[in-house]
Amino acid sequence: MAVIYTLSTGDVLSTRSEAAHEHGIGWHVWVGVIVTIIPATLLVGLRFIARVTSRAGLKEDDWTIFAALVSVASHAWTLHLEEGNVQWQRNRFDG
Repeated sequence: MAVIYTLSTGDVLSTRSEAAHEHGIGWHVWVGVIVTIIPATLLVGLRFIARVTSRAGLKEDDWTIFAALVSVASHAWTLHLEEGNVQWQRNRFDG
C-alpha cells in the first residue's frame, strides 16, 4: 500500500487505497472489465460448444479456462459491490 505524504510537513495525507475509495475506482476500470469479460465469456462458450459438438469432450484445460473466467468475473462483481458499499456509506454519513 502506497502512502501519500505532504511535501512541506511530511504528514500522511492518505493511503492510495483510501484515495481510490474516496473517488471510486473510475470508469476506465469498468470499461476494461467489460471489454475483456464479455468477449472472453462468448469465446469460452463457443469453445465449449465446439468441443461438445465435435465430440472431443471437455478436458481439464476447458475446466481450467472456465474456472479462470469465473474467478475474474467474481472479482469484478466484488469490486462493483465494494464500490456500492462505499457510496452507500458516504451518503449515509454525509446526509
